[in-house]
Amino acid sequence: MDLDIHLIGLNHKTAGVEIREKAALSDAAGFEQGLLACVAGAREAMVVSTCNRVEILVVADQDEPALPERVLAYWAGVKGFAPPEVRPSLYMRQGDEAVSH
Repeated sequence: MDLDIHLIGLNHKTAGVEIREKAALSDAAGFEQGLLACVAGAREAMVVSTCNRVEILVVADQDEPALPERVLAYWAGVKGFAPPEVRPSLYMRQGDEAVSH
């Protein structure tokens, strides 16, 4: 089975303080466990959440092009925001771009 890496995030350059506060993940380990249990295709997850950024890295089956949207929907559900609120502030990378980021 081939795997791929996805990165979904926002930072101080792409999002204001209000958005970063809404998106912040203080319980990274709990979020990672929940994501793996609830997001189909996700095999491994890692969260980096600081005052300046929130990034979610996910290893998934290679044939999961909708995975970033499922991760965003899960993130929004956990934090209580609507995906359109943060979508303009997000960056999404896949494969080599996610790794080099």
